[in-house]
Amino acid sequence: MKIVIAPDGFKESLSAQQAAQAIERGLRRLLPEAALICLPVADGGDGTLAALLQANDGQRCFTRIPAPWPNEGTTLQASWGLLHGGSCAVIEAAAAVGLARVPADQRDPTRISSFGLGLLIRHALDAGVQRIIVGLGDSASHDLGVGMAQALGARFAGAHRPAAGGQLARIEEVSLVGLDARLQQVEIWGATDVAAPLSAAIGFAPQKGARPQQLPLLADGARRLVGLVPDGPDPEQPGMGAAGGLGYGLSAWLGASLRSGIEVVLEGLDFEARLAEADLVLTGEGRLDGQTLQGKACLGVARAAARCGVPCVALVGCLGSGAYAMLDAGLQAALALGCAPQRPGAEAVPEEGRFPHSAAKLEALAEQVLRIFLAGRRGRP
Repeated sequence: MKIVIAPDGFKESLSAQQAAQAIERGLRRLLPEAALICLPVADGGDGTLAALLQANDGQRCFTRIPAPWPNEGTTLQASWGLLHGGSCAVIEAAAAVGLARVPADQRDPTRISSFGLGLLIRHALDAGVQRIIVGLGDSASHDLGVGMAQALGARFAGAHRPAAGGQLARIEEVSLVGLDARLQQVEIWGATDVAAPLSAAIGFAPQKGARPQQLPLLADGARRLVGLVPDGPDPEQPGMGAAGGLGYGLSAWLGASLRSGIEVVLEGLDFEARLAEADLVLTGEGRLDGQTLQGKACLGVARAAARCGVPCVALVGCLGSGAYAMLDAGLQAALALGCAPQRPGAEAVPEEGRFPHSAAKLEALAEQVLRIFLAGRRGRP
C-alpha cells in the first residue's frame, strides 16, 4: 500500500514536518511495511521555505534584519533559500514580519513594518537570482508592502522610514523612480495563502493585534494609498489582500505576479507525479473552516488528489464554520484531534501550543483513519 502524507503545520503546535512524522508513526503501527511518502506542504506562510528546500535540495541562507516593530537596534536572524543551483530565491514574509516573530506585547499592525522583507529581497538580488518567490502568509503587518518597497529604494512622501500601517493615511506621493534597477531583471511571484481582495484584508487585522478603534485608520490608509496609484493593479483581484496587503504591494511596487501559494508548493514538490499509484492521501492543518476554501493548503492537496483519483482525508486541529464545504472540493472526510482516542497504556505528555497533546493525538487519529480505510477495502465485493 502507498499512502502520501501531506499536511501543513498546526499553528503554535506542530510544524508541517512534525505533523507528517506524527501521522507516519500512527500509520506504521498498522502497516509497518507500507510505502509512506511524507511531503510536508505549506500555502505561502510558515513552512513554505522548508517544503521547497526539502523537495529541491536547496540551500538555506541567513540574513540579519531589523525587527519589524519600533525598536532601538533590535535585529532578527531571518532565513531564506536558494533553489535550482542558485537561480531561484524563496523568501517567506513570515520570516521577516511574521506573527510568530513579534512578541505578543508588540503586535500592533499600525506599528509593524515590512521593511525587513525588502532587505531579504535585496539580498536575493545580490545573489544574482533570476526568480524570487515570496511566500505571503502569517504576517503581522498591514502596510501594503510600503516598508518593503522603501527598503528597495521607493519613496513615499509623508511617511517615516520604515513606514508601518498606521502611516498610510499620511502618504502624499508615491515615487518608484529610485527602486533597485535589478528588480526589472528578475521574475517575482507572490505566493498567496488566501484569495482575498485588498478590501478584505482589514478583516484579518484583528488577528494581527489590531484593536477595534484602529481598524478605520488602517482601512482609510489603504484606500488613500490605492488612490495615489491610479495606474496600479486592481486591488479587488484575488490575493491582493494577502498578508496585510503585501499581495497588493508586491504587485504595485515590484510588478510581481500573484499565484496560489499551495499551488506553487505542490508544483515545487512535483506532487501529482508523487501520487501515482497511491491508495490514500492524508493532509491536515490547524483549523479547517471557510477560509480554507480561499486557497489554504488542505484545499490544494484535496484538489490535486481528486484530479488523480486518489481519496483524501484531512486530519485537523479543529473544525470551524464552513469546514464541511471542503467535502465538495475533493475531501472524503475531515476529522479533528478531539476525535482521537488515547491509546491504552500511552504515557501522559505535556500540553503544548494551541492543540494540547497534538502529536500523540495526531498519531492516534491517523491510526484510526487507516483502520477504517482498511476495513472498507476488505469489505469491497
